[in-house]
Amino acid sequence: MKELKKIKYSVAVFFLAISAISCDDFLDPEIEDGLTREDNYQTYLNAQGAVLGLYGKMQQVLPDQVILGELRGDLVEVTGNANADLQDIYNYQYQDNRYVNAEQYYDIILNCNDALQGFLDLRERDVAFERDYDFFVAEVTTVKVWTYFSLLKNFQNPVLNENNLETFQPSRGEPITAGTLISMMSEAVEALNASVPGWSGAQDRFNYGSAQALLGELYLYNNEYNNAITSLTTAILSGSSERFILSDALEEDNWINIFAGENSDEVMSQLIYSKGNQQTHELQRLFSDVGSNTYELRPTAISLNLFDDNYRGEGASYILSGTNAIVSKFTLGKNEFDDDAPIIQYRAADLHLMLAEAYNRIEEFQIASDLINNGSDSLFSQLSRGIRGRVGANSIRWVANLSTAQDSMLFLENQVINERARELAYEGKRWYDLVRISRHRSDPAYLADKVKMKYPVADTMRVKQLLLDENNWFLPLN
Repeated sequence: MKELKKIKYSVAVFFLAISAISCDDFLDPEIEDGLTREDNYQTYLNAQGAVLGLYGKMQQVLPDQVILGELRGDLVEVTGNANADLQDIYNYQYQDNRYVNAEQYYDIILNCNDALQGFLDLRERDVAFERDYDFFVAEVTTVKVWTYFSLLKNFQNPVLNENNLETFQPSRGEPITAGTLISMMSEAVEALNASVPGWSGAQDRFNYGSAQALLGELYLYNNEYNNAITSLTTAILSGSSERFILSDALEEDNWINIFAGENSDEVMSQLIYSKGNQQTHELQRLFSDVGSNTYELRPTAISLNLFDDNYRGEGASYILSGTNAIVSKFTLGKNEFDDDAPIIQYRAADLHLMLAEAYNRIEEFQIASDLINNGSDSLFSQLSRGIRGRVGANSIRWVANLSTAQDSMLFLENQVINERARELAYEGKRWYDLVRISRHRSDPAYLADKVKMKYPVADTMRVKQLLLDENNWFLPLN
């Protein structure tokens, strides 16, 4: 991998911060070599602009993460139109692939380090900033932890860069571990519960709820189930007026509104794009067959057959266009050339299902079952409809008379992962879910057997043998 150089924020960020402290209006800062850190961190607004710059960089990596999270799993496949890089990912070949770029993630890390040092400098000369310093540090730390976690989930042997270096080579450094990231996040999360002037806690920046969600996912990844339960429950209850408990606000035919902009009762964190501000991505083009869109990715037959209710399948998560099945979560309400659908990072149903996964792992089967089905009155309130309840689907019950608790746990875990496929299909979660469950079980065959089924019969054993080797789950860092 090439050495990475820190990107210096230009004065344009200053004027951006004055106009609006919102990622909606963020324009990528230009690289301006003549600026020093002192130039970049003169005022409180400079600090706000630097934080927004980090989200602008996240905008660049998140679409690729959706592609990598779905195309390597069992719910999405390539069409005959797919470009060579997508075909290579489908076949687990990653060299010289434009979707496999660890440099972008380390670029975010370097800029986080630069911001944290700049905040120290600014703290000494700006009284208002000194008051909110802990909050700014916590928000940047959350971005950094999210970025490190993305590297950990995707790449082979990624390392930390906690030094404020002008250049960085990933061959040097301590390995990234979930435990290290949990420590970093645990120190930061509570500071995000503060009230800071000019910051609304909106969906387009990490807030207290989505930071707790990130911490909860880290605990789940690290098989720390009781800690995951604590953080995920805190995240769900962070919404005012119980808005994240899966109430009737988005039940049945309103479920589709999650992806049509009416989602304040569901979405905790998402990146906003705007064609008018030249913030676009290619997911609409890759999934749609309308007009000049290229229709390079499509749902697998496996995914279409999973849907068992009237509200999340055809007409919502996907549509049929002639003989083509089209992922529609990135096209709802969009014109042919918009290419700017928001990309959700954390939403309420995602957390309820991770919570069910954690409760199931500590053998609290009834609570896990309630979360999947009609909601847990014991955790939340009678207003909670649950994952399946809010879309009118029949309840799935865990089998109480299986021979061992382990058998019951594995049975219900299968139901959780199937429900995640129905609820979160095509949102970039599937591959990471399969890896996490395989790690829970210490069983690479779980993932291999799931994924092989989307391939032609002649290829299934080749794919299974490839994926039985956990080294092939991860992307090359260099």
